[in-house]
Amino acid sequence: MEGAGHFLYWLVRPGAEPEEWTTLLNEGRGPLWEAHPASCSEFLLGVVAGTTTSYYFTHIDDMVDPEDRYRFRPTSPSSV
Repeated sequence: MEGAGHFLYWLVRPGAEPEEWTTLLNEGRGPLWEAHPASCSEFLLGVVAGTTTSYYFTHIDDMVDPEDRYRFRPTSPSSV
């Protein structure tokens, strides 16, 4: 989250494949940790799609209307 100081980490265990890694979140300024048994990309996709909940992303619906989560809006006109 922009300006919030949150960090994402991967918990890597010996012999574990990348798709088996756990995603960890830390607030960056304190002792609170949150673990999600998913890859980082799966976790972030879940947050954006609204299928994953996280204490650190509880206000995402205040920033992005759930109706607009899947809408693509190009930043420049198409050259086609």
